[in-house]
Amino acid sequence: MDNNVQELVLLIKRQVLQMRQLRQFQWSLPAGAPGAEALSVTSPEVQQAILDQLISMIESEGVHDVSDDVFEVFTDLMMTTPKRPEDGGPPLKPCFKSYCLDRSCNKVVTVMEEQTTISAGTTGLRTWEASYWLAEHLIAHPELLAGKNVVDVGCGVGFLGIACALLGAKRVALTDGNHDVLAMVQKNIGYNVVPCPTTASLLDWENFTNEQIAALDAQVLILSDLTYDPTNIVPLVSVLKALLVQGVDAYMSSAIRNPQTFVDFFTRIRKFL
Repeated sequence: MDNNVQELVLLIKRQVLQMRQLRQFQWSLPAGAPGAEALSVTSPEVQQAILDQLISMIESEGVHDVSDDVFEVFTDLMMTTPKRPEDGGPPLKPCFKSYCLDRSCNKVVTVMEEQTTISAGTTGLRTWEASYWLAEHLIAHPELLAGKNVVDVGCGVGFLGIACALLGAKRVALTDGNHDVLAMVQKNIGYNVVPCPTTASLLDWENFTNEQIAALDAQVLILSDLTYDPTNIVPLVSVLKALLVQGVDAYMSSAIRNPQTFVDFFTRIRKFL
């Protein structure tokens, strides 16, 4: 297999591992796409969708016949893969997603998360896009984390905090106020080989103690997608006021779904900065 083919395979592999929707797939090879060894994908639904697209691409070229083995696997998947909920199928189950932090895929974060927006009454059981944005920034600037104690505020399933552990943090504390979220975070820490002490702990923004804040011993705070809910703003600012003591850096990423909520957050937090 030549280098270009290897790079294209890796590009597709990354998108499969991230369970990106097919209509958003990038099928052409960008400049500088990396190559790496294959990683497994266990979702029958994703396997079926990828094979469907692959068969269509081969047939449209009209150069090669599709392998009988490929058709056999595809047919088996069609027979066994359950329908999606909107088509009358059962509720979606949690799934594993894996994210490469470097070009060679030597640093990979694997997390289990829900496939629905809200589960168990919370939005924290899946990874949101702002976490990816902040992860990209930290990957480009690992010196921001190197040798430092990192606290993930509102960690969700833990993707970003675990990424920080792999990017050189001295210690990582993943915090959230939801017990179901923390239970999943604890599992996700175990699914990864983290090179530094990495913990999951409860941090209730409306009911925390000075002892809790001191025990975190934060040097760097990371926050992603925490300003979507207007009712969270005052408690969030309260806990940040306690955490942002002299010498603590904070890095935040957020999708602006409600501009007024975003403005309210920065108006309040600027009062004590």
